[in-house]
Amino acid sequence: MMIFKKQRTKIQNQNSENGFSLIELLLVLFIIGLSVALSVPAINTGLNHLEIKGAAKYLATTLRYARNQAISEKTAYYVKIDAIENKVIILHDDKQFERELNIPEDIIKVVDVSKERIDQSIKSKTISFYPRGSSSGGTLEIWDKKGQPAYRLIVKPSNGKIKVETL
Repeated sequence: MMIFKKQRTKIQNQNSENGFSLIELLLVLFIIGLSVALSVPAINTGLNHLEIKGAAKYLATTLRYARNQAISEKTAYYVKIDAIENKVIILHDDKQFERELNIPEDIIKVVDVSKERIDQSIKSKTISFYPRGSSSGGTLEIWDKKGQPAYRLIVKPSNGKIKVETL
């Protein structure tokens, strides 16, 4: 046979302290504010990286599209990358398709690359794709907001293939 003991709770009077003190609440708010302030730059850096990666993928996709169209339609296609106006223009015969880049300005650099490093940065470049799959070739770099190269797109002249390198 079990005997249950009834526990009595003390009834606290109304003058006792219930809840948290003002100092405790301010300390918790300070800790939350500090953690948010420390995490915002990391989130911002991650978003910038995704934006730059998206720009590299967009340019590579546009170049691949032009190459595939040149092969399938058996006619030359031209892709003009204008780093100043932030545009990619696809030219074919007398037709012109213009695509706006949804990326911040001044992160696309059209460069000529030597065996050592970048020779010069130029304002725009036209890359040609021919019916047999070859191209005029070229190198594009996508730079981050710190002014450092993040991605390099290399269009091979022999077969027109586009290679994306992470720098």
